[in-house]
Amino acid sequence: MIKTIILTITLTLNISFCFSQTEDEKTEKEAKKALKEWFENPTISDDLLDPNAIDQFEDSGRFENGVKEGLWIEYALDSSMMGETVTIKVGDKDVPMTFGGVLQKEIGEYSNGKKEGIWTTYESRDKEPPFYWNRRIVTNFKNGKKHGEEINYHGYEEKYQRPIQIKHWKNGIEHGIGKIYDVNHPYKLQQVYNAIDGQMWLLEQYYPNGKLQAKFTDTTIAGQELKYLRTYYESGALRETGYYINGKDKFGKWKFYYENGKVESIENYENDKLNGNYKYYHDNGQLWTEREYKNGLLWNVYSNYNRNGKKNDEGTIKNGTGTLNIYDAEGKLTDTVEYVNGEEK
Repeated sequence: MIKTIILTITLTLNISFCFSQTEDEKTEKEAKKALKEWFENPTISDDLLDPNAIDQFEDSGRFENGVKEGLWIEYALDSSMMGETVTIKVGDKDVPMTFGGVLQKEIGEYSNGKKEGIWTTYESRDKEPPFYWNRRIVTNFKNGKKHGEEINYHGYEEKYQRPIQIKHWKNGIEHGIGKIYDVNHPYKLQQVYNAIDGQMWLLEQYYPNGKLQAKFTDTTIAGQELKYLRTYYESGALRETGYYINGKDKFGKWKFYYENGKVESIENYENDKLNGNYKYYHDNGQLWTEREYKNGLLWNVYSNYNRNGKKNDEGTIKNGTGTLNIYDAEGKLTDTVEYVNGEEK
């Protein structure tokens, strides 16, 4: 008798499991079919949220001595993008989309009328009840100001959501390391930056495949505070190195590389302008041309070679005035340009 009961339960479980598999496969098949049909003829509904929908929601919480205290739920309508139209690319088709309003709900604590601790912002893009509230932002507050970590989320349902931006705040001003992620799977890191009293400084930039594209490092040379930049090809090979002063102006020696590792050019900058010796090379390492710049102006041209080392006539330019002969990599003359006082005439 006992064996019979056990067998019956086992068979029931197996039958249920097989049925579940069949339903899942059917649902997946239907979803793929619907998605395929949409991609073949993509359309986006123009049915937008009625802004008056916000009227059906009412803030809830308690007041003590006329100020908000304890747990509150607050509602708002985000109309910042309402009415704006963008074009979305779906395959080879352009699909227009008009933005409507977005309902927002914030939940958190007040202390003596000021936001305190963790506040969570939810959004709903539903047009009518029932409204589904999806988590969007989690922010830390202190004494009414953003203070600590803030995370912006992408996707639906919390267990499937991924952060698309992480910020840090100090007394209401962004301050600290921030990160930005791709909004598409697999949500790879795109940028790392440092916010110093609200001013953003890029630290790292990444390609879509997750490989490092650019990296800044703080350094000091001869008492000058500089930012050292390294950029890379998508293959991982070094592309360029150089310094910035004041966070934006090129300074000192810059080196550029071909993807094969050979030096492409060596340039010198002052006040964000070419200044001093300039060398450009063929991709086999052979010097192509050597020049001199003054305050961004082409002043002298000393040589020009083809990729095999044969000397070309560089032109007559001296002290900023004369002609400059331009050659392709094989040494064929392609143009002659006249300069006066370092500028192309």
